[in-house]
Amino acid sequence: MFIARQSDQTAAIIAPPVVTGLQQLGCNPIVDYPQDVSLALSHAWQDAELWNAAKATGQVFSITRQREVLAAIQRYIIERLCGNEWIKIEDAFYVGERSLAYLQRAVWTAGYEAEITQRLRQRLPTMNSVDISSCIREMEWVVRFLECADARLHDSVIEWLAEFALRVASDPAEVKNWSGDRLSEGIDYLLKYPTFIRAARFVVVILDKELNATTGSQELCASWRWR
Repeated sequence: MFIARQSDQTAAIIAPPVVTGLQQLGCNPIVDYPQDVSLALSHAWQDAELWNAAKATGQVFSITRQREVLAAIQRYIIERLCGNEWIKIEDAFYVGERSLAYLQRAVWTAGYEAEITQRLRQRLPTMNSVDISSCIREMEWVVRFLECADARLHDSVIEWLAEFALRVASDPAEVKNWSGDRLSEGIDYLLKYPTFIRAARFVVVILDKELNATTGSQELCASWRWR
């Protein structure tokens, strides 16, 4: 990818690789960011935004590599927030080596949190990634559950956190721009309640697999189109 910057303007293009052999057809992006999780996530979302906005120069190699890099960034983000064990189970679930029950069990840590996935699994038929509001409402319930009955969060904050978690779980390229100056607030909440982001990822993964939609070049979850 080639990047040009002038003042506060940035433009990028993804040039096709020079392929001289079959071994160069594949792409295995290596993603590495600072050890500090908040800083790492911020950098990762910024890179995802840049790669997503970059213009692929037409050849299938450019488009494929754009998506592979975005997928690698998203995988890094999910692993940092949800944990290595979650990533293993999610991968196995996608290829049919683990059942939904395994993924459901991986969401919660404390015993009482099992109620979260029980409810989400029961409500899956009523949730629809085309009508994102139905998913946001369920994630609002998760926030209230984790905060307990004496929560002091305003309804507008709860709604924002619910949408933030779903965006993090489904579309890394838009997270930083959408959250604006509240990014740190969102990161802090996800780090405080890792069950919350795992629950959001659970919803995204299940709905995406059930719909089995065809992804475009820049889409990681084709069933989740925020724009």
